[in-house]
Amino acid sequence: MKLSKNILSAIAGLVFLGGLASCEEEQPFDITTKIGFASPSYAIEEGQSQGVLLYVNDQGPKAGSVSVEIIPLSAEYEYGVDFVTIPAAVNNVVTFDFSDETPNFQFVSLDDEVEEENSTVLFNILNEGTDFTLGQTGVISTQISIADNDESTVEVNRFYDFNDQTEQYGIPAEFTEVIIDGFKTDRGWGLRDYGVDGSWAVNASGYGGDEGTENAWLINDAMTLSGQSTAQISFEIFSNYSGPGRIKVLYSTDYTSGSPESATWVELTDYDAQAPEAGSRTWTPINLDVQGLNADKFVLAFQFIEATSSASSSWVIDNLSINLN
Repeated sequence: MKLSKNILSAIAGLVFLGGLASCEEEQPFDITTKIGFASPSYAIEEGQSQGVLLYVNDQGPKAGSVSVEIIPLSAEYEYGVDFVTIPAAVNNVVTFDFSDETPNFQFVSLDDEVEEENSTVLFNILNEGTDFTLGQTGVISTQISIADNDESTVEVNRFYDFNDQTEQYGIPAEFTEVIIDGFKTDRGWGLRDYGVDGSWAVNASGYGGDEGTENAWLINDAMTLSGQSTAQISFEIFSNYSGPGRIKVLYSTDYTSGSPESATWVELTDYDAQAPEAGSRTWTPINLDVQGLNADKFVLAFQFIEATSSASSSWVIDNLSINLN
């Protein structure tokens, strides 16, 4: 009797193991290579770019074409107007060659185009035009939220090497020369090929011409302040001759046009400590900081004073950089 029970138990165990084997054969482990997004969401500010990263669940080398549908949630937020992609999209579908070296495409928000508090763009991987099997539902879609940065701090930069302007004695683009009434009316500021290594630069000279002394302003076009509170100004300066004539560096937050004497100006006296001696004939770097700006605009100016028609110094400014942040 005991023997019979043992035999029956053994037979039952063999049947059970056979059933397991059959189940494994009918349901093999799925090792299909699949593609999906690496993150379910991103958050950026307008004017910024974001790499939209994809991944493939395969340890070996992988490459293939991927097509992604772009769906702005707001009808007012349009491709080519408010944002673009790299590579470019066609009919709101971006297609690119995925590989280990290029696992993402770029989304680029255009500056100052988000008019609401934020906008959202969805991305879906498409079956058509994709060389990979799609992953689980949760990873075939992602989104980018783009925030309006009008209230935040952004950097504004200008740089002038003057090499794209070759009009002898001309006033450079984005600048205005103003000569104060009662002073020498000729010479003053003008473009010359006296810059670093013989490049173009802006030159201040009073030599020759009318009698009198110089009081000539070179005023940069106004820069809009959108939350910026500091400015960094840098340039290189060179002086010929050791006679009278010097430069002052100033800024205003209320200058509009016409005579600079109608506006309020702040002199950047740190320039005096860094400036080369008149007639030193050495290129000297100048770096100036402005703190505590609280206005709608920023205007930079150079004032050339005291030079006469003979025996006066002249000054050359090159590689001017203005950075607001």
